[in-house]
Amino acid sequence: MKDTLWNIKKYGAFTIFFIILSITLFILLIIPIFNIMSQENPLIVFDTLFTDYVAGAIITSFYCSFLSTLLSFCLGIPLGYLLARYNFFGKRIVDSIVDLPILIPHSVAGILLLTAYGQQGFLGQFFSNFNISFYDTPWGIVIAMFFVSAPFLIKGARDAFENVSPNIEKAARTLGASRSRTFLTITLPVASRGIFTSCILCWARGISEFGAVYILASTPLIGSVLVYYEFEGAGLIAVRPIAIALILVTLLIFIGLKLVQGKSRPITRVT
Repeated sequence: MKDTLWNIKKYGAFTIFFIILSITLFILLIIPIFNIMSQENPLIVFDTLFTDYVAGAIITSFYCSFLSTLLSFCLGIPLGYLLARYNFFGKRIVDSIVDLPILIPHSVAGILLLTAYGQQGFLGQFFSNFNISFYDTPWGIVIAMFFVSAPFLIKGARDAFENVSPNIEKAARTLGASRSRTFLTITLPVASRGIFTSCILCWARGISEFGAVYILASTPLIGSVLVYYEFEGAGLIAVRPIAIALILVTLLIFIGLKLVQGKSRPITRVT
């Protein structure tokens, strides 16, 4: 009892209350994952993971999401920098448009993409001149993942660039460095940690996408579409090992990426 009272005095009722709410949140998030894992034989999950169609769907998910993240990086980093460093007419409108794919229901996003990138869409017809088709092809999966996940990278990059002091860039410019050299050798390396985090979120969001991918490019199969087909065709018991396999592989890779990212910044404690 004395220890409990001492802890309350040490951390304060406010902090204790937030700890309780955080534990509650964590329990609500983690219970469904452990619940499904406890209902399946690990050997069945292992065998399922290495079946051709499951392994192929997982590899396709990761590969296409990597390509969509790479596309988001190449196109999103410049926009993130402009949003962080410049005030221009229509900036709020641009910022809102970047958020739009997050707000749109992803089944609706799939319809939008099919209308634009489908065989009859104007972008689909344009790219057909280069023998690129988005309907039921890996390119369609990549563009669908890109549409729904790019905002996470753009906003993350913007926040990372905003945390870089403009004075550092000004000092480099006064020493004779060009804008491009300053960006590549100073701004980008300093902001790299935040950008890497946003890349992880972009990649993870792409893997989890279903609605937009299913409508534009339901084949080749990715993990989320495979789970849907198996659930519709064979039911919960049949799809459970596949779902667990996807969870485990994604979790392991995500943890690995977070370890590569390194330690978080030290927190200044309030006493």
